Amino acid sequence: MANMYTENAEFKDPTLAQGIVRQTKQQIIEKYTRLSNMCPDVTDKVIKTFPSGDNHIDVEFVLSGTAG
Repeated sequence: MANMYTENAEFKDPTLAQGIVRQTKQQIIEKYTRLSNMCPDVTDKVIKTFPSGDNHIDVEFVLSGTAG
């Protein structure tokens, strides 16, 4: 999944901070590794995609899972 992101992706994620937060690909890998350890059934549901310039897209998604 991390290969779908640029080296520095921007997120609006209330678990990280208010507003936009930049994360490196390595930080994304670490976050999802922790999440999958806490919630083995973690999934992302894509809600909508939006074009963003010539080579990028914005993706709105909802992450869900059950803590185990």
